[in-house]
Formats: sequence, structure tokens, C-alpha cells
Amino acid sequence: MNLIRELGAFTFASRLMRLSERLKSEVSTVYHSCGMDFDDHWFLVGYMLSEHSTMSVADMASKLSVSQPRLTRNIEEMVAHGLVKLDIDPVDPGQKLVSLTDDGEDTVAELRKVWEAVGDATAELISESHPEFLEALTRIEDGLEERSLFSRVSLRINNSE
Repeated sequence: MNLIRELGAFTFASRLMRLSERLKSEVSTVYHSCGMDFDDHWFLVGYMLSEHSTMSVADMASKLSVSQPRLTRNIEEMVAHGLVKLDIDPVDPGQKLVSLTDDGEDTVAELRKVWEAVGDATAELISESHPEFLEALTRIEDGLEERSLFSRVSLRINNSE
């Protein structure tokens, strides 16, 4: 018996979180099995910096649609591991610029093959289960942008009174 599955849409967020945690855990296992000291939470920062050599923390947070404090914590962890460095933006001293260190560039170069394999394996998993899954997920994200879950729930609560 799997109560979370049985409850269907009622536990949608819990199922997504559980799936996300499992996939992240498995990717971390892949990194460690390849002898890499890299945390899956750092993936988006590492990937973005491999595509753009230097970015402001604010710009990165905006492009990733994540909170700046959460992103800053990940960046600070990566600084502590010697993968990225932070500098003050000479144009806007209130902004911090993040870039890969030499060790970070070497690590990302090694990770590219792993990232490609993870992407291919994930695409295979999606294709085997439901090829339109990512499209459906995008529609759900867009639907929440149009009208939040809070708004949808509030409407139902207020109409039932």
C-alpha cells in the first residue's frame, strides 16, 4: 500500500518532491561513483557558469526562477569547495559576480560527460513512462503563473461557505 499514490491529486506536491529527492539522490550517487566531489544542488550554477563565464547572482536567480538567498547558499557552498569565486561588480558595487575558478572549470569539464549521460537516461525514463510528461509539467507551471494554487483553493473554500 502506498498512501501517497492512493490519494492522487491531493498529494501531487508530495509526489513531485519525493520524485525530485530520489532523482537528486541518484544523481549524487552517480557523481560519487565517478569520484567527483560535486553536490547535485550545485548543478544549475555549474551549468550556467559553463555557458556564461561570469554572471551576477541576481541575474542568475532571475534566469533560474529561484530565490536569491537559496541560490546564494549554493554559491557559498561552491566557494567553500573552491569551485566558484565571488567578486564585486565594478559597474554596480551592490551586485556580486560569480564565476568558475580554475578548479571549477576543470570539474565542469569532467561533469559534462556525466551531465549528458544523466540527461539521456532521464529522457529515456520519461519516454518510457509518458513522452508528453515535460509538456504537461510546463502546462502546470504556466497554469500556476496564470492563477496560483492559493487562488484556486481560496475560490473553492469561499464558494463552499
